[in-house]
Amino acid sequence: MKPEVVFGLESAGWPALLLNAGSVVLRANAVATATFGTALAGEAPGLSAIWSPENSGAPEDFFTRWEQSPVPAMELKLRPANGAMTKFTVAVCAFSRDGSKWYVLQLLPAVEPAPAGAHDEAKGAPDTSGAVLKQKLDCALQLARTVSLDFNNALTSVLGHTSLLLSKAEAGHPWRRSLMEVEKSAEHAAEIANELQTFSRQEKETRRAPPGNLNEVVNRCVEFFRNAQGAKISWNLQMERSPFGVRFDEAKVQQALTKILENAVEAIGEGRKGQITVQTRNVELSKPTQDRNVRLMAGTYVCVEITDDGGGIEPDVLPRIFEPFFTTKKPHRGLGLALVYGIVTNHGGGVVISSQPGAGTSARVYLPAEKDFIHESAGAEGDL
Repeated sequence: MKPEVVFGLESAGWPALLLNAGSVVLRANAVATATFGTALAGEAPGLSAIWSPENSGAPEDFFTRWEQSPVPAMELKLRPANGAMTKFTVAVCAFSRDGSKWYVLQLLPAVEPAPAGAHDEAKGAPDTSGAVLKQKLDCALQLARTVSLDFNNALTSVLGHTSLLLSKAEAGHPWRRSLMEVEKSAEHAAEIANELQTFSRQEKETRRAPPGNLNEVVNRCVEFFRNAQGAKISWNLQMERSPFGVRFDEAKVQQALTKILENAVEAIGEGRKGQITVQTRNVELSKPTQDRNVRLMAGTYVCVEITDDGGGIEPDVLPRIFEPFFTTKKPHRGLGLALVYGIVTNHGGGVVISSQPGAGTSARVYLPAEKDFIHESAGAEGDL
């Protein structure tokens, strides 16, 4: 009998499987059932039912190699319902419950290396890398949402009981200092859970905001860093005089731009003078255009470009910068640029990062716009 357990990925938009250590499929979400068909039907279907002989090792021994080490992402060939072996990028999550070892497999279509000229505008090649990145982000959002909710529930109990004991403990009680440390640590953990919740709530806006001036948000973000950094950084602002109108969530777009500016300041580094250039411009595209990893459809956009003269990004790191929880800065959690990507794409836009080691980094944010010019209003001196 299959165990009664909340899978957490039943409604995910990609195939996901829950298996035990013997590679028996205990749960399959709706997408996995549709993908692999009757192969996963029955009381206890095994991974062998969809396993390709081209994979190294037997499916029954698949999980034994991950007992003592982190589980890396890998590529496997599996048999969908159409019968043709297909390559998938597989993410494995291992966990223990009630003394048993369980595994969650999440499957994404593997992206084959593009041949030379595959992204030529004339050929109109689709942006498959963006689709896969979006799937990875959706996967991380689902997991972060589940983890943050469970984490918050546990912390509510910890903080509640700690507060109760502190209220009953006298000032000189020998355990009072330890209880205060427990409360402080639990509050810090609650902040982390809140960050995960904020990250997981990347849903498209249902309300339709009036067209706004993106220059105002950019100026506000730059002013914050200009005041904080003093004369350490030289700021070069090149603002579009009459920007197109953009419908956007002001708080979220400000959050995204702040994170990009924060990265630019960090790239320049402590004790070093540098320059950050911030530019806004109207963009009109008569046909679909490719800008690195982003394919922009024909239409009007406002582009915010932030360029620093810092150390740049290594070529092997650059393709992974938008991946959730990927970071080269250990005190960080790797949610910053993934959050930026989610905010911008949920506004219907795109974000591009280009960089060369030692030559700085440029971030370009494209947001769909309406061809109505939004002029900046100076305001009366008395109002100011």
